[in-house]
Amino acid sequence: MRFVALLVVCVAGSVDVEYELSVAGAAGSDDAISLAFATRLRRFEARMGESNRKIQALSNHLEEVVANTLPPVLASSFLSSRLQPVDADVVHDGLALSEPLRPATQGAVNVIMKEDLSNMERRAKYQGMRDNIVRLRFDFEHDLATLRGD
Repeated sequence: MRFVALLVVCVAGSVDVEYELSVAGAAGSDDAISLAFATRLRRFEARMGESNRKIQALSNHLEEVVANTLPPVLASSFLSSRLQPVDADVVHDGLALSEPLRPATQGAVNVIMKEDLSNMERRAKYQGMRDNIVRLRFDFEHDLATLRGD
């Protein structure tokens, strides 16, 4: 036997209870199960009624305490209220607190590139001469081998 009870307590102090009885594979007769459930249900309802009365009494007492301790609120009109004088320095000094912060300035990087063109031209010229010498030696050796008949 499975018994499910959902208890909802509202702020005003009222209590609502919903019941669901599920009998699945329970041992014993249906009358015995119903009798046991009804007995538990009556005890539960009695406890809930007592709790409900206590909650309602507490709620009433709290309402009386709050009503007696807090001063009554006087209604005031927007137009009837007087404005206090405003200190211009206070407003001026307070503006920085309400303004958003400025973003950080972007960093600037100056890149100076200097190429030594005259040195690069000289190196390229001599490297070209070396490559030309290697190619001419290879051609000479190849032509010499051809003349020998090798």
